[in-house]
Amino acid sequence: MIGLAGCRRLRRLLTIGLAALVAMMIMVSIGTFSWRSLRELAIHPKSFFSVMTGTVIVIVAIHDRAKGMLTGVILSAVFFARKVGRMLIIDDIQSTPIRASTL
Repeated sequence: MIGLAGCRRLRRLLTIGLAALVAMMIMVSIGTFSWRSLRELAIHPKSFFSVMTGTVIVIVAIHDRAKGMLTGVILSAVFFARKVGRMLIIDDIQSTPIRASTL
């Protein structure tokens, strides 16, 4: 049976372990982040920056990566549809009405 002093030591060890785990996760995220992407924001389209920023804001605000990724996918789809819509040009509208045939 662990006494009261043993329980306090165990709690202290767990707190230190948790702090070390958080520090390690922060260092891994800093190490794997592409810092070059921040410098390249000027050459990328504004839609790229909007998708990236929107995704990060949702992840940080809600603390749910799945909803953040869903936000990024939806924003990407909207910007893609807008880009395709600008490329689509309708040249001619049919001027003669279509006649229905009777039997």
